Amino acid sequence: MGEIQKNEIYLSDIELNNLSIHFAIACKRIRDENYILLPPEDFEGIYTKKEYKVAEKIVKKVESSFDVCFPAQEIAYIAIHLLGMNKIATTNLSQQEFETFVDNELRDIINEIIMKIDERLKLQLKNDKELFIALGLHLRPAINRLRYGMNMRNPLFDEIKAKYPLAFDAAILASKVLKNRLEIEIDEHEIGYIALHIKVAMYRQQMNQDVKRCIIVCASGSGSAMLLKYKLQAKYFNQLIVVDTIDYYRLNQTTLEQIDFVITTIPIESKLPVPVIFVNTILGTKDIEQIEDCLQDRDKDKVVYVKEELIFLHQELETKEGTIQFLVNELESAGYVDDSFGKSVLERERLSPTSFGNLVAIPHPMSPHTDETIWAICTLKKPINWGENRVQFVCLLSLGKNKTPNIEGMYDYLIGMIDNEKKVKQLINCENKKEFLEILNNID
Repeated sequence: MGEIQKNEIYLSDIELNNLSIHFAIACKRIRDENYILLPPEDFEGIYTKKEYKVAEKIVKKVESSFDVCFPAQEIAYIAIHLLGMNKIATTNLSQQEFETFVDNELRDIINEIIMKIDERLKLQLKNDKELFIALGLHLRPAINRLRYGMNMRNPLFDEIKAKYPLAFDAAILASKVLKNRLEIEIDEHEIGYIALHIKVAMYRQQMNQDVKRCIIVCASGSGSAMLLKYKLQAKYFNQLIVVDTIDYYRLNQTTLEQIDFVITTIPIESKLPVPVIFVNTILGTKDIEQIEDCLQDRDKDKVVYVKEELIFLHQELETKEGTIQFLVNELESAGYVDDSFGKSVLERERLSPTSFGNLVAIPHPMSPHTDETIWAICTLKKPINWGENRVQFVCLLSLGKNKTPNIEGMYDYLIGMIDNEKKVKQLINCENKKEFLEILNNID
């Protein structure tokens, strides 16, 4: 620890712990004469780096304490770890420094990872340079570790998987690309680390989203229309632009191409291509709630993905596979999916069980199989084993090929359900579908 601090190498507590574990494993391997054999290109230029000098000093102390001798390649491997960890903590990394550390092949792999994520999950991450760099700096040392079976425990794994299921699915897609390209197995804990980088990018995108654009339709004169306009712009100055205030008769002459929604003080019966919010000129609490729902892409009907005919209560099913097959069969019988759907769901399940605690599992396929997002739900008479958890509420999710409006909002809703023990128990105990839908729709 002293050498690391003295040389201004920045490691988190977790990284420091992982490094200690690596030294313990390395000592055992070296005593057994089971050495790491890295190709020369993997440590090209490492010997001249500050991190190699630091690794040498640490190794000398370890050698004297544990009576073991580290070859140069083992020291180089530790230096790669230090270099990767230190770079991750460096925010002002130049393109040249990045390219020195991350080679062309890995940059190409990261491009494929981001392309696959955007293609399957529509997260629109392809222009996020920070994500590209973060993945490069993380994966360079991680790939070397994984090649030699040196998996690192992720203490945040359970929380990442439960709280960030969309980012975790994106990380699973990344693991498949790495397996196909490099023939290395990525374990769940490493997938969790990749998911964290993707979630940061998702937060970054959320923060950088453009403000919403609306028009106001008002029949009571320009004075009241302007009052409403300025009140909205003052309240939501960094979230909303009022493009225009118009009378009702001008509505059919106005293009709504760049408009996110319409706010109106008079009823509009004609169907418009954007949401319409009917409010009072003097905004009340319910009016504000409606506007904020649109600003945050919240859907008041939280169960738009659930069809009554795809709800099955108190089923007598005894295994994970049997439960998945039951729901898959129902979707197939209803004509929503073909016979490739079930195989994809089971493939995803083999990579990482989709049970999240609190008796809930959300199995789903690796890729979209339906045009629109759809859920098929069943509750079980008795809990069953599902990975390391017990499960009694199962939501089979099929993410649509068409972009799901506010997909993150949908996942946030699912997380809210997983976290709400009282509501889950109410859903499991429901006797009829109407009551079931009412409870689903009232989960915050």
